[in-house]
Amino acid sequence: MQLPVRRGMRVLEIGCGTGGRARELAHFSDVKVVGVDADSSNIELARICTENAQLSHRVSFTQASMETLCAVFEDNTFDAVFSVESITNSAHFDVICSQVRRILKPGGKFAFYRWCMSDTWDAARMDHRQIYQQLGEAIFSHGQPLRVQSIENTNAALGLAGFSLCHSEDLARRIDDVPWYHTLEELEHGHLDEGLSWAWWNEGPDAGPATQAQARNQSLDFAIRTILKAGRQGLLTPMALFVVQKNSDIQPLSHAAMSNKRE
Repeated sequence: MQLPVRRGMRVLEIGCGTGGRARELAHFSDVKVVGVDADSSNIELARICTENAQLSHRVSFTQASMETLCAVFEDNTFDAVFSVESITNSAHFDVICSQVRRILKPGGKFAFYRWCMSDTWDAARMDHRQIYQQLGEAIFSHGQPLRVQSIENTNAALGLAGFSLCHSEDLARRIDDVPWYHTLEELEHGHLDEGLSWAWWNEGPDAGPATQAQARNQSLDFAIRTILKAGRQGLLTPMALFVVQKNSDIQPLSHAAMSNKRE
């Protein structure tokens, strides 16, 4: 287990959604879990499901963005922090790392996996840069173009934030008969067209539902083909795993200092 938890620990999940993982962790590991999510509807449903599961005494939820964790929790609060596919966009990654480090207890661990450009990706190659640009054009995260960091740059940012690396792995490289983009290949070939109806897409005063649905399908098609291109060439992984530990004797650089370091 990459993030060992022990009875009595207090654990934070960033991007908890409706709380399924938090409830499972609390049930099987006998720890107290706090889940945070920016979506109020997710938090509301998570609380209802947790109450129904009779786990409210060990699992709680708070609405908060991952960039404002320190405004919600005191320093040195959690024994461990984890996140599953929530810390994808790199726009505020430095800030998130700094926030997580502050709320972790000394020696506490932070485990997450996210989308990354793989070690195969080479910024010096024009064709690789074009794919990176197309990913930003095809995929949006919270209304912003997706900016995917490389595994190397993610490790570097974690070090600058005051973490020591315990484990880093591209899980997509593990031997498997079915590649991670298999479902997208089915979408590309139209096998799931009947299950993907976008008729509900009806925003904007100047276009009817059919026009909006067509535009939505074109956007979806572009995103699928772009991700497939990056996946087939081994340039993109949605399963880059990182496990780091808070260094109590290292002070993280300020956000301004980190920006200067990268320039």
